Amino acid sequence: MDRLPALEWNAAEVFDGTKVLDTPEFNVPSTFRIPIYFWDCHRYFPQRGKRKRIMAEKVACMRLQKDFKRLMMDPVPYVTAAPKPNNFLEWFFLVRGPEDTPYEGGFYMGRLIFPADYPFKPPSIMMVTPSGRFSPNTRLCLSNSDFHPESWNPAWNVGTILCGLVSFMTGNQSTVGSIKTTDVEKKVLARASVAWNLGNQTFRSLFPTFLPELEKLHKDAVMASEEEVKTAAADVKPVLPTAATEKTDVGPVAPEEEATAAPRRRRYLSRKYLRILLVAGFAACAVAIRAFMHSVST
Repeated sequence: MDRLPALEWNAAEVFDGTKVLDTPEFNVPSTFRIPIYFWDCHRYFPQRGKRKRIMAEKVACMRLQKDFKRLMMDPVPYVTAAPKPNNFLEWFFLVRGPEDTPYEGGFYMGRLIFPADYPFKPPSIMMVTPSGRFSPNTRLCLSNSDFHPESWNPAWNVGTILCGLVSFMTGNQSTVGSIKTTDVEKKVLARASVAWNLGNQTFRSLFPTFLPELEKLHKDAVMASEEEVKTAAADVKPVLPTAATEKTDVGPVAPEEEATAAPRRRRYLSRKYLRILLVAGFAACAVAIRAFMHSVST
């Protein structure tokens, strides 16, 4: 029966009980019964299977619309979420780093990909912005993700999913898709997340209300970096050699002192050149940050 082609039969004839096969090359019974129709309906009646999928997607979209309204009325702390305009089954969310955590001051974007039969099956969850907690663009193994459909509860909604994600993010548990980094590395990535999100077109299109805040934070960070460069340059004072150090006008120099004078002069020149290179490096960094800020604003 598996070798039958997708014949164009009339559904009414099938429900009448029989369908006679007059073609001799098919070695099958002369009657094609209703249970077999239900067993392989997507193959022999593809339009009916397509309609079922469309209906399932409509149910999922209606449920997601309710979830979206619920999020607008009762927002999840630290989280903002929005569906893609052209695909309601794919959402992006933004997590603001909670206070008193290594993620404070950071902004982390992620994705939710819902199946067509949501809410009866869980979505895929992944983070996009580097955070030091999760590997970017990698599906996360959580109790409310598609890794564990057996533990999924259809009563859960987008808000409960995101609330659980924030709770897991601030913890230390390991799972598929998580990584281990130090708190210092997480804090560095939290500061870098501002510029990273400003350069991401999806973030700019889905979360425009956050752009003024992030642009101000980025501008303040650039100005603070420039001030640090100026302060470092002002603290570098050249040390000029004196008669006491060079001993050029105090008579002949002993052989032992002459042997140690050359290494001292070389160390002095090395420190001087190192200060010059340090100031030049700070200046180049400030110029690069200013150029990036200008390109983002334009």
